[in-house]
Amino acid sequence: MGGSMKPGLDESSTQDTLVVRDGDVYKKFSVVEEVFDPTPLKEELANLEVLQPTNQEVINLAKQGIIHPYYDPNIQQRIDWLKSKIAEMEAM
Repeated sequence: MGGSMKPGLDESSTQDTLVVRDGDVYKKFSVVEEVFDPTPLKEELANLEVLQPTNQEVINLAKQGIIHPYYDPNIQQRIDWLKSKIAEMEAM
C-alpha cells in the first residue's frame, strides 16, 4: 500500500478488520464494539427494590415462620451485583 512500509509487509483492511502480512505470518486485527447501557439493569433493580417490604409485612410473615422473598440471599446478591454493575458503567 504505502511506500513507508517495511519490505515484506503487506497490509489490507476492511471497515472493521486489518490484516497485516509479514512473510508467511498473517495478523488479523478486529474492532470490537461493546455497548454499555445501564437502563435495563436499572429497570431490573427498580423492580426488585419495589419488593422491599415494610417492617410490618416482615413481622407478619415472620410470625408465620416465613422470610419475605426480598430477603432471599439470591435476591440480595442480585441487587448487590446490579448496583455494582450500574456504578461501573456510569463511571466509564
